[in-house]
Amino acid sequence: LKPPTTVQEFMDVCEKLKAAGKTPIALGFKDAWTAQLFMSLWIQSYGFASDPEYGKKMYDGVIKADDPAIQAVYKNLQTMKEKDYFNKNALSIDWPASAQLFASGDAGMIVQGPWMPGANKDNIEKGSYKPFQIGFFPFMDDKGNTQIPVGTNASLAINAKT
Repeated sequence: LKPPTTVQEFMDVCEKLKAAGKTPIALGFKDAWTAQLFMSLWIQSYGFASDPEYGKKMYDGVIKADDPAIQAVYKNLQTMKEKDYFNKNALSIDWPASAQLFASGDAGMIVQGPWMPGANKDNIEKGSYKPFQIGFFPFMDDKGNTQIPVGTNASLAINAKT
């Protein structure tokens, strides 16, 4: 499989993982921050692709839940749920349990931040799983536009002195 660049390619990757007997995406939504991370990362690629002021408009309350970008992400999530691309217990397990699904190889993907390589290494060692390298691709919109947020908690952080 190669990293998807459009939503359709992403859905195709999910379908191939499912056909191979794997859970396409491990989710641990018992920890609400993981749901927020999933949604916000995807909404950014839809919203910021068409409007660089999208985040400010969201913050100011100008952007509402009926916004086309937000609705597109909701539609994608609904499609993915209907096609069983998430673990069945996604709403009842937490982040550590979802990370174990990923580390074990039972799930092909997980939505996480820059801490994932270290956390995954620890999970592999604790579970005696076979080590593997983690790849990365950003969420995209229907046209393949991507936005990678910059922050210190769930994204790429940049030292101001570099």
